[in-house]
Amino acid sequence: MEDSKKRADRNYYIKHKDILIKKQKEYYNKNKEVIRKKNKKYYQKTKERKKEYQKRYYQKNKKRIKDYVASWSKRDYVKLKNKKYRQRPEIKEKRKDYISKYKQNHKKELKKYYKEWSIKNKDKNKEKRKKYYQDKKDIIDIKNKINYLKNHERNKLQRRKYYQNNKSHLLINNTKYRNKKLKEDIEYIIRDRLRNRLRRAFHYYLNTGKKLRSRDYGIDYGAIIEYLKPFPKNLKKYHIDHKIALVNFDLTKIEEVRKAFAPENHQWLLAQENLSKNRY
Repeated sequence: MEDSKKRADRNYYIKHKDILIKKQKEYYNKNKEVIRKKNKKYYQKTKERKKEYQKRYYQKNKKRIKDYVASWSKRDYVKLKNKKYRQRPEIKEKRKDYISKYKQNHKKELKKYYKEWSIKNKDKNKEKRKKYYQDKKDIIDIKNKINYLKNHERNKLQRRKYYQNNKSHLLINNTKYRNKKLKEDIEYIIRDRLRNRLRRAFHYYLNTGKKLRSRDYGIDYGAIIEYLKPFPKNLKKYHIDHKIALVNFDLTKIEEVRKAFAPENHQWLLAQENLSKNRY
């Protein structure tokens, strides 16, 4: 009986839908203030009860709600709608103010959260940054170059000021880092030896010493290290030797320096044998 009554009511509504909607609108416009007051009174009365019910319902159906929201938010029309909404100037300003206030009021909590999150997602973030750089390498390099040229002097002054204010602290940290790398990283040890060798060569053969950076001379430490592989098991017993001695090159010319420190001009040689050659 109840089903047939519901069916009859539904059929009646469908048949007279437009008239009923029109009547509802007319009634609402006529009694707007009364309806609003009534609704407000009812809301205040049932607010806590509704809140408790919604909380219980969410806890009971948490996974289903999250899955639904996630799938719903991925729909194209929803994305487009949200994008248009966020592009509105008043919404932009509103969001900006809200985020700014929230950050000011929750500084400690946010700092703690971001620290924990960065530790938890360290590898994931590293891969993400690496992939992003590989995908947009050319654009990023151009932007960095423009930024470097634009702010070169300012950054230089800032670095100098920071170094002067934190000199002792930086020296201790750098020493610790270098000592750690010299114990653990074979490639770092070899790179360090190559740098020292280049510096000593310039001081030994020229009065002026080393004027340019290694890369400006065309020296590629990475390529030299690759050429010297495989490394000896006991590095302490070996020196990195130049096949053609440095005395045969004019180190005042960049091209000659490049040839002298080319990867193929390097070899491993036992320390005793190298010292007995009586030449640099």
